[in-house]
Amino acid sequence: SLEREINFQDGKIAYGNLTTSQLIRAYIVFNICGFRWVVDNSDRLLQTSLQIFGTTIVKWILKPTMFGHFCGGEDLRTIQPTVENLKESGIGGILDYAAEADVGGSRLNHLYLL
Repeated sequence: SLEREINFQDGKIAYGNLTTSQLIRAYIVFNICGFRWVVDNSDRLLQTSLQIFGTTIVKWILKPTMFGHFCGGEDLRTIQPTVENLKESGIGGILDYAAEADVGGSRLNHLYLL
């Protein structure tokens, strides 16, 4: 059992296990999310991007950026490195199934795209 206390105010402890590319990705993702218009219109932006560019290109862009930052993986095999990395840093994880429902309509958006 891990008994050490983690101080997330200490950048070396909070981010010390991340690679430079992960830190750069986090910086970019959080800056994009800082634009309220992007957040408020994310579903419309995704649907329009899929129509214009197709699934392959959108997946190629989103999987290593937004999905890669906010999701540990797609299945038990792909989340294992993330879970192990967190465990080594004394951080536990909660696994959750991600699906979003369109409350106003009848469609259900599963994350099958990514």
